[in-house]
Amino acid sequence: MKKSKLLLATFLIFCSLNSLSANLSSSNSKKTSKPAEISKTSENKDIFRNISTSELDAIGEKIFKNEAGGVKSNLVYWNEGENFPSLGIGHFIWYKEGEPGIFEESFPQLVEYLKSKNV
Repeated sequence: MKKSKLLLATFLIFCSLNSLSANLSSSNSKKTSKPAEISKTSENKDIFRNISTSELDAIGEKIFKNEAGGVKSNLVYWNEGENFPSLGIGHFIWYKEGEPGIFEESFPQLVEYLKSKNV
């Protein structure tokens, strides 16, 4: 069950980041990626209530295969010529301290979010 909840949380964070990045202006010289605000209504809390553990596991596996090719070592990847690694299913970016980049870091915000949820 813990695996299902973690995969679901990662999926929701990933979807939030992707929906925001699709709306970014191309006029910005520095690309940004900030998580979208998630409404805290009871309606949103009940979205996944009727999904079984096996269904959550299947969804998690499909996401894993789509985003990492089903290969665990692809979850942490450093592309040649880039000054940052891409971390996890959400492809979170983490620069070295003081290192400039064309994208906004997203991994530190993920860590803070997970800490706030006691994950």
